[in-house]
Amino acid sequence: MIKINAPFFESLMLFLQENVLNLSKIEIQNFYLKWIEEFDIENGQLLTDVKNKNIISKKQYTPNNTKLLGVDLPTCFGEYSKKRILFVGIDPVRNVKEFNGIDANIDNDIIIGSPYALHKKNFREKRCAAYWEIIKNLQEHNFIYVTDIYKTYFQKDKIRSYDHWNELGNDKIKKSHIEIFLKEIKIVEPNLIVTFGAIAYKNIIGQNINVPILPLIHLSPSTRFHHLKNFLKVKYGYNYEFDNRVKAGGIYSEIIITHLNK
Repeated sequence: MIKINAPFFESLMLFLQENVLNLSKIEIQNFYLKWIEEFDIENGQLLTDVKNKNIISKKQYTPNNTKLLGVDLPTCFGEYSKKRILFVGIDPVRNVKEFNGIDANIDNDIIIGSPYALHKKNFREKRCAAYWEIIKNLQEHNFIYVTDIYKTYFQKDKIRSYDHWNELGNDKIKKSHIEIFLKEIKIVEPNLIVTFGAIAYKNIIGQNINVPILPLIHLSPSTRFHHLKNFLKVKYGYNYEFDNRVKAGGIYSEIIITHLNK
């Protein structure tokens, strides 16, 4: 279950209001309340929270003439009094199918969700089941916070947002996104940061972060299965066979617990 009782939750609402969405703290909180109410409901394969893109904060530096916009709000699981793990990915990817499926306008609307769509039962149990396996295994004895480095996703001239920020001349804006993420770390005060994917890791390594960082490769279908097996074998010595990504999520849980208890 998503939790909103962490002592920093009010600060998080203010952080999101100041840096991500031009909405009141109550309006942002209402997304969480809705997701908690619907957490165990079979509610389809698509994200359904749609707003006009003019609610995106100027601090996101979203350029003109973009489409397929998305924002993921960070989610929490477990009790804050326990050891705290911050999971971070790259950005909240959206696609044409998602927009067309809910009659959202690809040029003017923004679809709001959570990282890996963990607030939706069908996503947790199907498309993102490998990531949910990790959270499910860890949340009883740890506090889990899931977020993205880049809070906003878009496409501009068929280029996705993080590629746009990495283009020549966008260094200052890219740095501002990293600074926003560093503020988030200060709010959560994690004991361990887990990065999903090389891009997330490369974006934060070398920053002044006094927290252990554990880099893991993605569990999504974009990662070839033999690469995932090789990563676990070479990096962590896992030689036994596993035949799906959910089982790999279980192995990730063991790796994370080992690092957390060092």
